[in-house]
Amino acid sequence: MKISLWGPFQSGSVEGIANLLVTDTARLGDSSQDHVYILFNNGFGYFGEPIVLLAELYIQPMSLTVGDFNNDNYIDFVVVNSNRNILVVMFQNKNGSFQKQIILSTGDFSNPSSVVTDDFNSDGQWDLAVSNSYAHNVGIFIGVRNGTFLSQITFPTNSQSIPSAITSVDLNNDGQLDLIAIGNRLNAIHILLNTCDC
Repeated sequence: MKISLWGPFQSGSVEGIANLLVTDTARLGDSSQDHVYILFNNGFGYFGEPIVLLAELYIQPMSLTVGDFNNDNYIDFVVVNSNRNILVVMFQNKNGSFQKQIILSTGDFSNPSSVVTDDFNSDGQWDLAVSNSYAHNVGIFIGVRNGTFLSQITFPTNSQSIPSAITSVDLNNDGQLDLIAIGNRLNAIHILLNTCDC
């Protein structure tokens, strides 16, 4: 089970209060579905019953992140579906519900593990970075203001690295966000410096 603290979301939410997004992966061989839930905060530190946002077999939702990807002032989220080698973008509706809108392929047998969102090309739009474990690379999806994304651009880590967790930070104080990925097999930290001329 992965837990992320995000918000506010609209329906059932208290303004300015963080809510919970939770991914739950069934055990290997279990016929039950994998899930993504949202739990709304009542403003006093208590959360309501989980509401299912996504329920499918064998998707292995390993990671998620949030952002307003289509610039409608509602928080959306992206979830990694490792077994299907995709990212799923879920856009929030005005009533607080969500609908699956965009599927982003990370490549055959890539087994994406972790996703982070930030503005990597300084255009004011959310982009996505994903660690593709079995492809041994980091993929970047550049966001477009209408909520779509350009095709994935990949950057190799190491042929034996199996990158997993990923995060973004400006490491060299040049005003550009760089990426850090953890390589499981090599017990290494992979640093990708942003060289965007933007």
